[in-house]
Amino acid sequence: MTHFDTHHRRTSIKRGALSLAMGVCALATVWTAPQAAGPRPAVANAALSPAAGHAAVIKEYCATCHSERLKQAGLSLEGISLDTVASNADTWEKVVRKLQRGAMPPQGSRRPDPAALEGLVRYLEGELDRAALARPNPGEPLVHRLNRTEYGNAVRDLLGLDLDVSSLLPPDDSAYGFDNISDVLGLSPVLIERYVAAAEGVSALAVGEPDVSLGSSTYLMRQDRSQNVHIDGLPLGTVGGLAVSHVFPLNAEYEFQVLLLRTNTDSLIGLERAHELEISIDGQRVFLDVIGGERDQPKRPPRRERGADDVDEDTGPPVEARLKVRVPVPAGPHTVSAAWVQRRGADTNRLQSFNPLTHGFNNHHYRNSQ
Repeated sequence: MTHFDTHHRRTSIKRGALSLAMGVCALATVWTAPQAAGPRPAVANAALSPAAGHAAVIKEYCATCHSERLKQAGLSLEGISLDTVASNADTWEKVVRKLQRGAMPPQGSRRPDPAALEGLVRYLEGELDRAALARPNPGEPLVHRLNRTEYGNAVRDLLGLDLDVSSLLPPDDSAYGFDNISDVLGLSPVLIERYVAAAEGVSALAVGEPDVSLGSSTYLMRQDRSQNVHIDGLPLGTVGGLAVSHVFPLNAEYEFQVLLLRTNTDSLIGLERAHELEISIDGQRVFLDVIGGERDQPKRPPRRERGADDVDEDTGPPVEARLKVRVPVPAGPHTVSAAWVQRRGADTNRLQSFNPLTHGFNNHHYRNSQ
């Protein structure tokens, strides 16, 4: 009897638990069913449509002053949709700048909470950035004159003349580190005259005007440039020197003159040894002469006739007078170079023939082996 009662109570407890579980399930079903079938809250709609939520903020805090009737600061937000920010990009740019500075809504007026204000700014910036990426608008190019570099490039591309325009036009003004900004590229009457003169010179070179006047061009070389190594662009087997590109206006005979570097006392150095100087046009040698050595040593009076004030006679003019040549050159651009002929075995790493009889240690070793 006792056993039966115990079992009956356990069975009753289990049934009660089951009934309770079923009741909870039924309750849950009854509670959640209306949530799924009924309309969603406004928060959910705003999450699905960010523009609608931000439009509500603008309507509540901005539209009163910036309506078509009041139009404060000349700005009206009435009839402008946040769904098409790109259609009124200029207006929304102004709104973003005001909101970022905290200027709107003005002090003393009702203001939205900071989170809503920051969300509106991020939304507008994102929409404006996407519109700018989809349709870039760098602005309209302004008409401006060519600067010196652009002028030289235009002459080269149109006429095939590679000119040094720095000798034709003055330097250009610059701003922010650039010399092609139209705002600073002015055009004064003097500059117009320089451009006209440059155009006349370029035209004469391009068409080969036969009445061109005589002229000369001087090309200088840096004083610290090494004269002991080969320089790219110069003929092989030479050291030092200079190569320039020059445009010859006509088929004519031209004179080339090489001047040597002088010291601050206006004298020449390095004439103790003989050197060969060559002048080439487009890699073809047109001149070769030897300077220095005994031929160009300064003339000195005998020792007994020399006084304290006697100085060596300057041999500059006689030496430089020989470094001149006249050759016919066809019209057009050509490369003219002047360089020193490299002496065999001097300042080079070339392999030399080995003779044991002319070397100290090897000479001794060779004799002992005989």
